[in-house]
Amino acid sequence: MRRRELFPNVTSEKGVSYEGNRGNAVFMFRLREEGEREERRIDGRRGIALILCLVMLTLLIVIAYQFSFSANVDRHLTGNLSSRSRNYFAARGALALVKGYLKKDITNNPIDTLKDCWVEGEYLKSCDLGQAKVSVEVWDAERLLCLNNMSKKSERFYARTRDSLKRLIEILGIESGDNASLYQRICDYIDEDKDGDYEEGAANKPLFLIEDLLSIDGVTARYYKGWTDKFGTTHKGFYETTTEWGSGRININTAPKEVLMAMSSAISETDADNIIAYREENDFTTVQDLTKVEGLSDIFVRDKSLRDFLTTVSTVFIAHIKAESDGRTLKVRAVFRRDPQGIKLIAWKEE
Repeated sequence: MRRRELFPNVTSEKGVSYEGNRGNAVFMFRLREEGEREERRIDGRRGIALILCLVMLTLLIVIAYQFSFSANVDRHLTGNLSSRSRNYFAARGALALVKGYLKKDITNNPIDTLKDCWVEGEYLKSCDLGQAKVSVEVWDAERLLCLNNMSKKSERFYARTRDSLKRLIEILGIESGDNASLYQRICDYIDEDKDGDYEEGAANKPLFLIEDLLSIDGVTARYYKGWTDKFGTTHKGFYETTTEWGSGRININTAPKEVLMAMSSAISETDADNIIAYREENDFTTVQDLTKVEGLSDIFVRDKSLRDFLTTVSTVFIAHIKAESDGRTLKVRAVFRRDPQGIKLIAWKEE
């Protein structure tokens, strides 16, 4: 009787044959194969774990970067806020400085000139307030042509202001082709009637800010801020010659040459130069003193109503304040009114 084989012939997956009763070898072989498969599964799980670790590490790096970025932004915002706060409070502190000079001036001197303490004050040029450095330049509004006097025909200064504006545009050197239309556009923008040729988009009310002139078609940044022509001649713009504030009268002690000429067709460029030369040595204590200037002895004969539009005393003052700290700057325009009741802040604008 043939011996029964306990195990049939077996061929492994790798092609190795085992015959007959070599079951133990087969068993061991299969066991080894199972072990190899298990190792491969373990290696696969290790690979997945490594990938997951890399993903988690990437996420942690992104999160850490985001926290760092946010912290940096917050730090800069805090720095900006801190600098702005310092500049703001320094600018507010400068208001007291300006008021002090204006009060001192009116106490010691009833007229206003370019030699007064509110112009030449030592602490206005540069001073430290807290951790900010502050500088202030003060203009009296009466040195400038007040355009808001053109808002109502019933205004006392309505006609004179319109005539002065027309002359001023020519004096500033604005191209002749723009003269007539620019003059009319400004008038139509401010005056209350709606019968002009350029009423579209016109406010028909007084200027809220002098920058509102830039809303008028034809008033470019060049005409507003001033410019230098191809011959090297510097021309003032509306910013340095006109205002939305003031009594309407022009202070002959402080007005620039262009405004003096604009006030009357009887004042030539030579006359304006003579006025400026005279006041460098002598103050105009009264409007009548204008007749002491060379060439102007009969000025009030040639322009009988001019006297009513001139003054030697200013009532409104515009302070241009600049506060700086940590490389950041805050510019403010503050307006004061000075009258017998005191000195009041009537406007504040951050630029």
